[in-house]
Amino acid sequence: RRQWCDLMAISAIDRYRRSKRHLFVDIDNVVSLSAVRVRRWQGKKKAYTANEVMQDQPVPDAAEALRELRSVFFIRFLTARGQYEDPFTVTERWLGKHGFEYDELIVVRGAEDKVAHMSSESLLIDDFTLGHEQEVPRDNAKFKDSLTKAGLPFVVFPFGGRWADVLPRLKQEAKNWSSQGR
Repeated sequence: RRQWCDLMAISAIDRYRRSKRHLFVDIDNVVSLSAVRVRRWQGKKKAYTANEVMQDQPVPDAAEALRELRSVFFIRFLTARGQYEDPFTVTERWLGKHGFEYDELIVVRGAEDKVAHMSSESLLIDDFTLGHEQEVPRDNAKFKDSLTKAGLPFVVFPFGGRWADVLPRLKQEAKNWSSQGR
């Protein structure tokens, strides 16, 4: 009997997870102004300690935008934080501290590892930048190319930008997805 109940619970969760498109959201420089910290410590180990990360400020309109998008997307934070101290716990604490509402947090080692969690049905929003210890970070064209070749859709969050810059596009993506009968 317990096995049957477990299967029913899994079925309900699965149905919920399929009811909305999955929006994978990067954290660094998309919801967290982390480049300031990395630049301050010139990319050294100290930049990735829990104490330093917890001092990051959020992108000003990020929590509100994601709260709004959560009505049409399953919000899944997907962040590459391999060099961070206790990355999952620290990230979870930081998100809570700044009032972010989400459905799942996934922490991977490097940007390329994000691909394993995505599908052609999902959507990634990422800043696609590298070298945050420099004044002007460089574009991670290699990662964007690999996503394009794999047929994995994404939206570029403008480095130093605001969610107001991408919100209309994301809302349109959600509308298009649901109008296709998904």
